Amino acid sequence: MHMLGMRQDQIASLAAAAARLTERDDDRGPRQHALGSLDAAKCIRNTQQKKKAKTATARELNRLSLLLTLTAVLFFTGAVWALGRKGN
Repeated sequence: MHMLGMRQDQIASLAAAAARLTERDDDRGPRQHALGSLDAAKCIRNTQQKKKAKTATARELNRLSLLLTLTAVLFFTGAVWALGRKGN
């Protein structure tokens, strides 16, 4: 992960796209083409950050689920043990 949290191949493809766009000779000019490439890089970065946020949320929910399950196991094990001792 390098610039803007992107992989090497993404950086290379964006650089190639920027080079192709700056070679064009149309109304917008090379500066606006380069800015468009930066917007694309920001869009990719935002998408990657959203994916990371989703996986982080899923990981937190899984951890909470495991914690609650273990707590329930301990509680019911203790309850069965306590009820079993009184039966003696």
